[in-house]
Amino acid sequence: MATPTAPTAEAVAPVAPSNVQTIGLGVLALAIGAVIGTLFIGPRLRPSSLAAGAQASAAAPKKEEPARIFRLDNVIVNPAASQGQRFLIVSVAVEVRTPEAEAHLKESEVAFRDAVIGIVERMTLEQLSQTGARDSLRQILTASAIRFAHDSALHVYLPQFLIQ
Repeated sequence: MATPTAPTAEAVAPVAPSNVQTIGLGVLALAIGAVIGTLFIGPRLRPSSLAAGAQASAAAPKKEEPARIFRLDNVIVNPAASQGQRFLIVSVAVEVRTPEAEAHLKESEVAFRDAVIGIVERMTLEQLSQTGARDSLRQILTASAIRFAHDSALHVYLPQFLIQ
């Protein structure tokens, strides 16, 4: 009688798929996905909503012009009650929306500089050194800039503010 032999390890090991088979399965999956997208998902997208979106973007208003910046650089002022011992150097940048407002500020640059000096020289060192002093000064300067620019839609920045 013959004795049964045990299967060898080579016979039991699973066969690994080759790289060609793996790539083939990937390509097949992509092809199936493309067919499903084209036949089933694509028609569900409404062409009317896509066309409406294109018309809305075409009818959208044009972008506003970029803001214009008018600058007064290096305004040097002796604050109130400093007896000429201390000074403040400040630069004022005024953001305007229209060329007309920028032209008004340029035309009245000397008067606007004088107004800025007058506003700042009335403030004491204590007022200028307090927390939030720049914000309150910015608000006062904004009111003055509005008068000179003839424009209510503007911002005032203080890019340089140095107390010495």
